[in-house]
Amino acid sequence: MAKEDKKRYEREMKSYVPGNKTTEESETIEVEVPTKTENKKTKTTKKVKKPKSAYQLFMIDSREYVKESHPDFAFGEIQKEISRMWSELKEKKKTGDEEAIALFTKYQDMAAKCKNEYYRKLEEEGEIIDNRIIEEDPITVTLPPVEDILAVETKPKQTKKLPKKKKKVPKKVVEMDPEELIDELFED
Repeated sequence: MAKEDKKRYEREMKSYVPGNKTTEESETIEVEVPTKTENKKTKTTKKVKKPKSAYQLFMIDSREYVKESHPDFAFGEIQKEISRMWSELKEKKKTGDEEAIALFTKYQDMAAKCKNEYYRKLEEEGEIIDNRIIEEDPITVTLPPVEDILAVETKPKQTKKLPKKKKKVPKKVVEMDPEELIDELFED
């Protein structure tokens, strides 16, 4: 088969003249091929982002402080510290600490404003019919920074070092029968 193809190729190349096309070859079909950018669907509408919660707003405000206080903390440790601070703030609020109550209320009010703005945007987009605005202007409270209210205690990073497991190797391996060796190794 390969020999026949080679002979046919050589025969056709002898009669080939560049630019001289037969009628079969001159008939071309133009096909429009879309480019990669044309294939992608374009987003015509932007979705309105959901409102941030009080905790998310607290986290945004507190992240820089925690980073500066603990430069050696990894991302997950920073999040844990912020979570601990938020829990502490909630506990202080429950005990009646006025500064903690004011700070907690501040973030609740900020969250309410975000929620109101979210519903306004939804209404503008025509995605919401009924009015769900909580209140027009929540109470604003001026407070000292978070780090002044919460006494952030620095906790050193604790790592648990597990003792290495020692393999049970019989002392007299050479003298032992293989069955006894297996029994001793796998006895637990």
